[in-house]
Amino acid sequence: MQTLKDLPKSKRQLEILLSKLEGFKNPKINLEQYETDPNLAAEILWTAYMYGDIYNKVVVDLGAGTGILGIGALLLGAKKVYLVEIDEDAINILRKNLNIVRRSASINSKDVVLLNLDVTKFEGVANTVLMNPPFGVQSKVTIFDNFVDKACRISDVVYMIFDKTKKNRISTILSENGFEINFIKRGRLLLKKKYWFHEKNNYCLDVLWIRAKRKLSMFYYTALPKNR
Repeated sequence: MQTLKDLPKSKRQLEILLSKLEGFKNPKINLEQYETDPNLAAEILWTAYMYGDIYNKVVVDLGAGTGILGIGALLLGAKKVYLVEIDEDAINILRKNLNIVRRSASINSKDVVLLNLDVTKFEGVANTVLMNPPFGVQSKVTIFDNFVDKACRISDVVYMIFDKTKKNRISTILSENGFEINFIKRGRLLLKKKYWFHEKNNYCLDVLWIRAKRKLSMFYYTALPKNR
C-alpha cells in the first residue's frame, strides 16, 4: 500500500500519472468499451480520496477495462484493489498499465488482484466500488442493471459514471438497495474515434457521476473473495 508521503499531492498530479496509462486498442462495441479520460478519472478519484473512501480501504473496480479507476485507487493508497474485467484483451492492457505505474510508485503486488470474470460472478465485500459501466446504449440494458445491482450488494459506497438518461433508473435501483445519493455531478468523457459510427476524431460525451452511500452499513470486509 502506498504510504501517505508517497501519494499524489494534488488532483492535477494524479491526472498526470493517469495520463501515462494506455487505452483500448480494439474496443468491443457490445461491451461499450469507452475509456475514462484522465481528467474525469482524477476528479472522481480525488473526491473519493477526500471523502475517506480510498486510503486504507478495500476497493473494487467493476468492469475495470484498462484499469484507470482501480489503478488510481492504488496510487491513492487503497489497502486492496480488485480489478474485475471480463475481456481478456482489456486485461492484457491492464497488466501493462500496472507495470507502467510500478515504475513510478511503490505498489505491492499483494495490494492488487486482477480477476478475469463477469462482474456478476464476483464474490466478496468491499468498502468502495468505482465503476464506469456499459451505459446500456449499445449493449443490453440488463448489463447496466447488473453492474449497479452488484455494486450495491458488495459495498457501502459507490462512485459511478453513467449516461444522463439513466438518472431515474439508477436512483430507483439504489433506493431499492438501501442507498442514498449524496451528490450528482456533471462530467465529460473526452473520446477519441474508436468505432465505425464515429464521425469525428475527437468529441465530448456529457455524462453524470455520483457518490452513493448505504443508509445503514451492512457490509464489513472479513475475507478475500473466493475468485482469486
